[in-house]
Amino acid sequence: MDIAELKKIIEENDTAFGSKSALKLLKGNKISTIILSNDCDPGLLDKIRKISQKISVIQLDRSKEELSEACKKPFKISVVSIVAEKKTKEKSKEKGKKSR
Repeated sequence: MDIAELKKIIEENDTAFGSKSALKLLKGNKISTIILSNDCDPGLLDKIRKISQKISVIQLDRSKEELSEACKKPFKISVVSIVAEKKTKEKSKEKGKKSR
């Protein structure tokens, strides 16, 4: 996955950053995809793979710094969780169209 594709995925979906958020969302079955940096902690990687049997786990060929830059965040990111539902803005637009 290249940076442009990653940026598009992040823009079009609700996302959560970090391992704590990922693990919490995983336990609640609220994630469709998890994206990991290539320098993600191996223990965390194993934990995520054990919990996430039914979702897509993508390990990038990008570092935490590169992932942070793609996400436009000032801190290092090793885990990006893609929430299973569409962005709230898109839901609002769809509701507006249906009510007219």
